[in-house]
Amino acid sequence: MTGSWIRLSLLMAGLFIVAACSSSTPYNGAFRDMNGSAGNGKLVSYPENTVFNASKQALVSHGFIIDASQTSLDNGLILANRKMQDTSDSEVSYEISATVNLLPKDGNATFVALSANEKKIRYQKERIWWHLLWIIPLFPVGTEYHTVERPENTVTDQSFYNDFFTSLDQTLRSIGQPGKNKVAGAVR
Repeated sequence: MTGSWIRLSLLMAGLFIVAACSSSTPYNGAFRDMNGSAGNGKLVSYPENTVFNASKQALVSHGFIIDASQTSLDNGLILANRKMQDTSDSEVSYEISATVNLLPKDGNATFVALSANEKKIRYQKERIWWHLLWIIPLFPVGTEYHTVERPENTVTDQSFYNDFFTSLDQTLRSIGQPGKNKVAGAVR
C-alpha cells in the first residue's frame, strides 16, 4: 500500500512538472503574420543616402528625437523616440520608440522598414491628509506622485505607418529627383 502511494505521488509530481514546462510563451508567435505590423515597409526609388537623410528629416519634423543613426554600405539604421501627452487625459502620456531600417536594393532603390513600440504612462497625484485619531481626515499635509507604466506594445495602427511613409514621400519629393544624390534641405 505504501509503495502505491509513493508511485502515485511520483506520477503526480511528474505530471505537474510536465504541465508546468509545456505552457506556451507569448513570444512563440512573434513571427506569425497576425502579430506583425502590415504595411510597415516600402520600396522607394531613391539611393540609400538620400532616403536616410529624408527619414531623419521626416521623424524630426514630427517631433521625434533621434537617439542614434548609422549608415553603412549595406544598410542604414535610425533609432528615434517621442513623448506625447494624451489630449483627453492630462494624467496620461505615451512614449513611442521607432526604428527605421534601410536596405539598399539594386540600382537606386531602397527598402524602408519602420517598426515602433509604445508605452503608456499614467501620472497619479494623491493628497496626504492629517488624520484625527487615525480615522477622520482634517486637512492636507502633502502630496505624493506616482508613475504607473503599462508594458510596451508594438504599434499596430496602420495609420501610424501610413503617416510616416506619406511624410517620407513628401520629404523625398522636396529633396530632388529619384536617382540623384541631391540632399538640399535634408537633415544631415
